[in-house]
Amino acid sequence: MVNPILINAGGGSARSARRAALRALLGFGICPAGTRGFTQKPATSISKVDLHHHFFATDPLKPFMSRIPTPKPILAYTPAQSIAAMDQAGVELAMLSCPISLGDDPELFRDATATTRALNDFGARMVSGHRGRFGLFAGLPLPQIEPSLREIEYAFGALKSDGIDVKTSYGTAG
Repeated sequence: MVNPILINAGGGSARSARRAALRALLGFGICPAGTRGFTQKPATSISKVDLHHHFFATDPLKPFMSRIPTPKPILAYTPAQSIAAMDQAGVELAMLSCPISLGDDPELFRDATATTRALNDFGARMVSGHRGRFGLFAGLPLPQIEPSLREIEYAFGALKSDGIDVKTSYGTAG
C-alpha cells in the first residue's frame, strides 16, 4: 500500500509535499535524528574536541630524528603530557596523529613501513589506555603504495582506527 502523504496529487506546492514526505519518514523512524528531540545546549556544556593532536613514540622515531633540529622535547614525550595539556585547555577528546614525515628516501622505505606500524600501534595503545579521551588517525608509509594499502587495512581492521592521516609533503622538495 502506498502512503498517501508521499503523493502530491496536484493540490499544494512541492515544498509542502517535501515537508509531508519528511514527516512521514520521521514517523516511520527512517531518520532517527528527527526523533531525538534536539535542543540547543548552553555553550558551557559543549565538549571541546582537538582534531589535530600530535603524539610521538620515541623508540620508533629515533632513526628519523636526525632531520629535526631540536628533537629533545619530542624524544621526552609521554601520553601523560597530552592528557595534562588537554585537561588544562578543557579538551575532552583529542584525535591523535604523528606529525613526523618519514620521507621518500628509497633506502629508508623498509624502516618507514615498520616505523609507521609501530607508531600506529603506539597510538592505538593510547586510545585503549585512555578510553574516551583519544581517537586515532593512523599514519601511512607514503609514498609507498602497496605498504600504505596494507597499513590502511591493518588500521581499520586490527586497530579500529577512526581515520587515516595523509601527509601533504614528503622529502625535501619545497
